[in-house]
Amino acid sequence: MLARWYIRANSCYKCGDHYPGIFREFEYLMLLFVRFTAPPKITEILKPVRFIHGQRSDLSWEVTGFKPKEIEIVVLLTRKRKEQLTLFVWKFPKDEKRSCQIEEGVPLVDIKDGCERVNSFTAEPPRCVQLKNGTFSVKCLIGFCPDVSEDDGAQMTVKVHHKILKTPLEKSVKFDVEVPPTMTEIKMPTGIVHGDKVALTWEVNGFNPQAIEIAVLVKRKVDQEAKELFHWQIPEKEKQTIPSDINPSVKETTQVNSFTAEVAKIKQTDNGTFSVNCSATMCADVSRDNGAEFTVRVKHTAMENPLTGCVTLHVAGKFYLCVVSSLYVGLREL
Repeated sequence: MLARWYIRANSCYKCGDHYPGIFREFEYLMLLFVRFTAPPKITEILKPVRFIHGQRSDLSWEVTGFKPKEIEIVVLLTRKRKEQLTLFVWKFPKDEKRSCQIEEGVPLVDIKDGCERVNSFTAEPPRCVQLKNGTFSVKCLIGFCPDVSEDDGAQMTVKVHHKILKTPLEKSVKFDVEVPPTMTEIKMPTGIVHGDKVALTWEVNGFNPQAIEIAVLVKRKVDQEAKELFHWQIPEKEKQTIPSDINPSVKETTQVNSFTAEVAKIKQTDNGTFSVNCSATMCADVSRDNGAEFTVRVKHTAMENPLTGCVTLHVAGKFYLCVVSSLYVGLREL
């Protein structure tokens, strides 16, 4: 069977002259393989579920299905209230004679001119490999160690330039950096006496976002398990500029048995994190509160397990103090 094939590729024509079928098919496939062009595609940028302050995570994506192999990949960063920065520019090397068909591929050139290296981001130049269908692919990987004061609310954009594209391809990812809270020790006065009003105070500091839960529990000697006295929940709010104080969505004074508590204002610091000063007032009852365990439990999205602080209450009866005082005076007279 004889046939004549006309193949158009890059404005060139190829005319076959009556080849046997097997050679005709082979020539057709080879011409398609060598001559055809294809625009690149870019996948979504893979990222972790959460970005935690100070914890390294990976950002990865793939530019694939393009031909010819000459390509440029640009990584940009836009931080809050700052100009856009160029982090990385990777290009296919000029006059590269090595084949991309080898397993490890050909590394792209890391163009440093005009780029700013930011401590939060690290990367090695990716490699270009040739796929079985004749197109090319580049897998990109960036290490990201977020800093809440710099990177919270920032956006990273990847742009892909290729001769087939009229406009660059773009993919972006936004960073909401979370910071787990810390809690101070629960402070209380020493020498608590039956009937005294004493304050137990503590601080929950350095967390982001502002959504947080704070529960106060007490376990008395007669209780088999701790009972919840107070539970405060501050929900997330929309991002805003940093004020000195932000009124909490929950502010209440509650009295449960010996305890009264009030949630103070939630504050935002200059580095973007939040803090809450908490207190509970106890009207000490020796029969109920002596030996009781006072516990504060904090839950936040940046922590897998709750943050817990605990103190044991020591309440003395007035009669006991009178006896001790009398014995002390008697010993001094001797």
